[in-house]
This record gives sequence, C-alpha cells and structure tokens, in this order.
Amino acid sequence: ATVVCCFIFRNFSAVAGGLIARSSVMVIVSHARAGRPYRVSSSPTFLPKLARFALPLMLNGLLLFAAGQGDRVLIGQRLGLAELGAYSATLLLIFYPATLIQRFLSTLSLPRIAREHADPMLQDQHIRDLLGMNTTLAIGMVVGFAVVGSLAARLLYGAKYEQPELTVTLIGVLQATRFMRGFPTVTALAMGRSRVVLAGTVGAMTGWPLALAGFLWIGGLNGLITGFVVGEGIALGLAVGLLGGQRLRASGLDLAQFAGACCLLTVWRLPFVWQTLPGVVALAVISLVTTTWVARAQAATVLSLARLVAERARWVVARWVAIWSPQRGTVP
Repeated sequence: ATVVCCFIFRNFSAVAGGLIARSSVMVIVSHARAGRPYRVSSSPTFLPKLARFALPLMLNGLLLFAAGQGDRVLIGQRLGLAELGAYSATLLLIFYPATLIQRFLSTLSLPRIAREHADPMLQDQHIRDLLGMNTTLAIGMVVGFAVVGSLAARLLYGAKYEQPELTVTLIGVLQATRFMRGFPTVTALAMGRSRVVLAGTVGAMTGWPLALAGFLWIGGLNGLITGFVVGEGIALGLAVGLLGGQRLRASGLDLAQFAGACCLLTVWRLPFVWQTLPGVVALAVISLVTTTWVARAQAATVLSLARLVAERARWVVARWVAIWSPQRGTVP
C-alpha cells in the first residue's frame, strides 16, 4: 500500500496511506478470524466501570503524540531537518525491535496478571516476572545498541547518517527507558488502573522543558536527547510509584540496575574519560562489578524468559497446525 501511494501522491502522504491500510487490514482480519467477533453493545451495569477505565486512556491517546514525538519536533525546530533525518534514521534501528519485543511481552504478561486478581500472591509473582524481563531486555538492548548502533547506521544508510558514539548511546538510553515504561503500563492496564497510564504520559511531558534546558546547558542534539531521557525517567518513576509504595520498593533493585547500566554506558562515551589511565581503570572496575551484579540478579529472569518464549513458540506452531490441518483441530 505504501509503494502504491508513493506512485500516486509522490510525497510523505504515502506513509499515512500505508499505515491506514495496515491498520484496516489488521482490524478486518482479526474480526474475521476471532472466535468472538466485534459487536456494538451497551450495559447499564458495566458502562460506569468502562467509562472510569476508558476515559483516562482516551485522554492519554491525545497526549501520546506530544509525549512520544516531542524529541523529533524539537530536533526539527532547533537543529533543522537534516539533523532530524539523521536522528530519526538512527532511532529507527532500535525503535522497531523494541516495539516488537514490547508487544510480545505485553501479549504474554497482561492476561497472566489480569486473570490472577483473586490471588494477589500469584499476581505479584507475574508482575515481578514482567519487571525482570523488562529490565533484562532493556539493559541488553541499550548495551547492544551502544556497541553496534554507529556501525549499523553507517552500513545501512551511509556515512552521512552516522552519528557520534555518545549520541548513539543517548538514543539507545532514550528508547530503552521508553521500553522500561512498558512495565508499569502493562501492570496498570491488567489491574484496571488506567489513570496510572495517563499519569505516566503526563510525566513524560516534562521532557519538553527539560530538553530545552538541556539544549541551553549542554547544547546541540545531545542536550535535547538528555532532557528527554530525564523526562522519560521521571515518567517511569511516577508510574511505578503510583502502583503503590510496596511496588516501588520491590522494583527499586531492577530500576537501579537499569539506571546504572545506562549511566555507565554514557560515561564510557564521554571524551574526557579516556584522557587519564586511572580514570579508565576505575571505570572498568566499576563496570565489571556492575555487570556481575546485574548478571547474578537477572539470571533467573533469563531462564524464565527463555521458557516463556519456548512455550509461546510451541503454542504458535500448534495453532498454525490446527488452522491448516484438514481436520481443523483445536488448540487449548
């Protein structure tokens, strides 16, 4: 659809046409294949509850653009379209993998948390599993992107799109922090607390003034990105805190590990760090200690994630076999 729209419109409207076509096909196919297709209905019993749950999400949808696209808007305004193009090209290298992984985690975790509302202990275990998986994947994501991001951009787009390593690392930290926000979002939705989702988005709006402050204080693209990173961190902490003090305390270790990994990666990219040998040695020791700490703390999470992926893969294979088999078998 995007290619066809390119020939018809010959401008950026082709992107919108492709996205509209994709969403429309997803709705049609899911409706056709669903065991319980979409239908319009109303219930006086559930309507007030639905309104309390849905209204914050509707308002959240209006704010999502400002919260999620603010970095691109400010970069385009302050630094120009050429800088925006290079930034967006680099961001997409981590944005799409992060989005796919986040959808996978949400699909697995949201029903597991929601269906255990009558068993708080089991529900809490599922929430801790989600937090651990989010933390492990976010740390792996930001480390991998910091290592290969510059090279990937140069190979895929050409030398003119290559960004400095510090900028690439900050872009990875920004996207990984947004990825971490998936934990309180999924948890809040599973528990029916949609106001937490709205509060997180409102918290992310602080990235706008913080980015402007970073632009004035640090300067350039790195200053803008740093401001948005801090804003996303505020949104993450606010959303987790609104889930409850006990949840915040239980999440503290994972959040500290993620923040520590991001800070260390950023410090490694600072030019002045390499000017003295004692500084490099000290940072290397700190990095080794932090890596050992994170690896030991997240070892069980890695095994749990591997089991979930294996279970999901078996379910998908069985589902496709059932769909395409002549007998049209069923999958539990």
